Amino acid sequence: ADQPKRNGWAYLVAGQLGWPTRIDGIHGTGFINPGESGQDYASRIAKLTKDARPDVVVLEGGQNDHASPSGELTDAVTREVGQVKAAFPGVLVVVCGPAAPWPLGKYMPRLDDAIRKGAAEAGASYISPVTQKWITAENTDEYGYKDGSHLSTAGHAYFAERFLVDFRAIIHPAS
Repeated sequence: ADQPKRNGWAYLVAGQLGWPTRIDGIHGTGFINPGESGQDYASRIAKLTKDARPDVVVLEGGQNDHASPSGELTDAVTREVGQVKAAFPGVLVVVCGPAAPWPLGKYMPRLDDAIRKGAAEAGASYISPVTQKWITAENTDEYGYKDGSHLSTAGHAYFAERFLVDFRAIIHPAS
């Protein structure tokens, strides 16, 4: 997004929900990949547990774990969801898989499958941009950033819109 802390999808979702939030996204990180910051999700969850008392935790990502074997990614997601649940008994954990523009997007199904499996094993709700085809070869020009790896500002707005539909269905299931 052109201004990530204003136009990034997580900030847009927080604004729409009107809930107090803490957003802890760090470029290049993943469930396994610590990126240049050296902070994978597990280390950031450990820091979060020191001063937060959330009702809901959303873990989104996986794109930066593209080099990780599927089984290791599944295990990491399972562990990290378990870590959140142990730190915050009764918390609702929602895992959202990756979304990337084309041509990178064509590699997301493998990651999505591994992340979905880990979320299921840990008893977390799962939102799949891949199976719902949020970002496709047909709409990548509209929603993809010029680097071919990330969402544009319009892509973040679209992702937020789609995420909110699924998220609201999770937190307010139809009777």
